[in-house]
Amino acid sequence: MMLNYLFNILNTNTFLLNPKERVIQGILLFILMSVFSLLFISFITLASPNLFFPLLISFELLMLFLGLNISLHSIYTNYFNMLVSENPVLLSYEGVIVNLLCLSLGAFSFWLSIAIFIGPFWAFFSFALAWLLPLWIMFFRRDIFNEKSKVISKNSDKLIGYSPIWFYLFGCVSLFIPFLVMFKIVFFSKFNFLALGLIIITLIETILIFCPDYWDKILPFDIRTKKGTFIYFLLSILILSCISIILYKIV
Repeated sequence: MMLNYLFNILNTNTFLLNPKERVIQGILLFILMSVFSLLFISFITLASPNLFFPLLISFELLMLFLGLNISLHSIYTNYFNMLVSENPVLLSYEGVIVNLLCLSLGAFSFWLSIAIFIGPFWAFFSFALAWLLPLWIMFFRRDIFNEKSKVISKNSDKLIGYSPIWFYLFGCVSLFIPFLVMFKIVFFSKFNFLALGLIIITLIETILIFCPDYWDKILPFDIRTKKGTFIYFLLSILILSCISIILYKIV
């Protein structure tokens, strides 16, 4: 009976569980994912046993935040609009941001552990920060990245709104290179005002990427549409690539 009860909790939608069952589900997932991680790490470290414990610590930190994210859903709902009002089993855009914020802390812990125990520190720490910062920007701008931006237009082009998942993935990619160059300067190069200035400009532009509501008032296309989002990201990538090439030549 107990096994059936635990199995049912594990296979039930988190939003259909009561607070106690959500905590149990989070613990069960943490245990199962930890066992899987242990087996996976054991396999990939056969040739390099010295990497076993660093990787184990990294994966366990990641699994811990994944489990906590599920267990804390009941607390989330008291402070944030986690679900779509028309369909209370679907995450809203704000709910996606809150969930990703917790998961990004897990990803940050994972890559930070890799940076400390395996290295090179400057490279993996850059990656860790790139995973974390975009979510914090969107979290403090969640009044923009919400369901109100997701509507159906009068024409055939569906407005997807300011999708936090797409903006997060793009933010991670666009921030990694500036952070990488910045820490390369800190650890290996002489102080260079021009390079530092370009890095600051890059970081400012990356932050501006998460202000699509302002750009929508200037640009001749609607960023909330699928086509507009694609063009917006493409233009941003071109600008960031040019700055990154200049940075690479300097440092």
